[in-house]
Amino acid sequence: MTGKADQKINLLFLCTGNTCRSPIAKVLFEDMLSRSELRHRVRVESAGTMAAEGCPASQFAVEVCREQDLELSSHNSKTITDKLIADSDLILVMQASHKTYLSQSRSANRKTIRLLSEFATGPDKDKDIEDPFGGTKEQYELTFTQIKNTLEGLLVFLTETYGL
Repeated sequence: MTGKADQKINLLFLCTGNTCRSPIAKVLFEDMLSRSELRHRVRVESAGTMAAEGCPASQFAVEVCREQDLELSSHNSKTITDKLIADSDLILVMQASHKTYLSQSRSANRKTIRLLSEFATGPDKDKDIEDPFGGTKEQYELTFTQIKNTLEGLLVFLTETYGL
């Protein structure tokens, strides 16, 4: 019999186009996991509510990640599917509008959908992580920092909630 301590957790980061925020969150969280005791217990995916299939990550997302020794150049965007939703234990959205979209137009259990910034501390808590698409590199750097600050809280949440 397996208990919470043996449970694998499937996370899905969700944004709009799956070329900026959710890929950054995925690669950054995978890096954080690689240095934690959770590394074999959590599987991470990313998708977009309006993503075109197979697009690369945006240039500035790749550059900002590369500056942090994270590789995003092989990313290919994908659209949210019912299968991705069904396979996810926790769906982490970048904006409240993504949460509304999933709650109204998809079969996701509302308990599994969380605004990523719920896990932040300080002034970014419970705020949308704005889409930097089409913006400056500085906007991407700010987005990266906001995401990183939320992921530290997410790691604590997973450890406490799932006994990982």
